[in-house]
Amino acid sequence: MAGTTKGVDHSDSNNRGRVGSMRMTKISTGLAGAPLPVHVDIPSTAAPVRQMLWPLASVFLALIFFVSPSWCRGARDPVSCDPQKSDPAPDQGAGISRAQGDDILQELKQIRSLLEQIEKFRAAEAAKNPGAMAGRTVSLKLDPSHPALGNEKAAVTVVEFTDYQCPYCRRFQNDTFPELKSKYIDTGKIRFITRNLPLAIHPNAKRAAKVARCADEQGKYWDARGPLFEHHADLSANSLAEIAKAAHLAMPDFAACVESSKYDAEVAQEVADAGSSGLVGTPTFVVGQVKGNALSGTVIAGAVPVDTFAKAIEDALAKK
Repeated sequence: MAGTTKGVDHSDSNNRGRVGSMRMTKISTGLAGAPLPVHVDIPSTAAPVRQMLWPLASVFLALIFFVSPSWCRGARDPVSCDPQKSDPAPDQGAGISRAQGDDILQELKQIRSLLEQIEKFRAAEAAKNPGAMAGRTVSLKLDPSHPALGNEKAAVTVVEFTDYQCPYCRRFQNDTFPELKSKYIDTGKIRFITRNLPLAIHPNAKRAAKVARCADEQGKYWDARGPLFEHHADLSANSLAEIAKAAHLAMPDFAACVESSKYDAEVAQEVADAGSSGLVGTPTFVVGQVKGNALSGTVIAGAVPVDTFAKAIEDALAKK
C-alpha cells in the first residue's frame, strides 16, 4: 500500500490535500520563506497555522453573511440567488459585490488547501522516516471515558490509537494483542487504553469509531472489538446486527446510537489530540507512566511484536 512504512498506516495523511494553485504556493512561500517541499520537517506547524488562519476564515464568513445583503442568507442553493433582485436597503450601504464574495470564498479554499498541504508534508516526512515518530516522548491527557483494560494502579500505561479499517491495526489485534493481554494486561503489569484515530482515506473509519463508542456505552466495547475489525469493510444494518449479536448488545439502542451524532465531537477530539502530539499513523502507541491525569511516554509505531512492548515497558519501569 502506498504511503505505508513498517506496519504503520499513513495513507490518510499522505493522500489528503491536493497541490493548490499558484496563489496558494505564494501563500506558502510567504509563511515559510520558500515553497514547502516534502522533506521540510514541520512536525509542529500545522496546529499553530490552523489556529491562526481559522479565525481569519471566520471573519471572512461573517463578512459574507452579515455585511453583504446581496447574498441570499439561508439559501440552500446559492446559485439560485440573484444579486440584481436583492438590492440593499438605503441605510445598509452597498455591502460587497458577488464578485468580491467569490474572491473571499476562493481565499478560504486556498487557506484550507494550504493547511491540508502542511499536514500532508508532515505525514510524508513521518512515512519516510518512521523513527521520527517512534521513540519520541509525548504527553497525553487521559480521559476516563475511553475503553481500558487492566489494573488502574499499574505502574505502566499503554495508550493505543487505532483505526478499524487499518490493516496494520487488524494485524496488531490478531497477532500481538492476545499475547500482550495475557502477559502484561491480565497479570496487572500494565493498563491498556484504546482511542480512536480514524483516517479519512478509510471510508468507514469514522463510522466504525462511533460503533466502538456505542458498544462501550453498553459496557461491551471489548466484546465488540474483534467483530468490529472483522466487519470493518461493511458497516451496514446487517453487519451492525452481527456485531451486536456477537457482543450481546441491545440492538435497538445500539443502532440508534450509531446512526446519531452523539459521539461525533468525541471522536473528532480524539483525532485532534493525536494530531497535537504529532501522531499521524495507525496503529500508534504511547507507553509510559501516569502522573495526575496525563501520560508521559515513548511512542511505538506500527504492528510491532510483543518484544518491542516488553522493552518499552521495562524502560518505563526503570524511570520510576
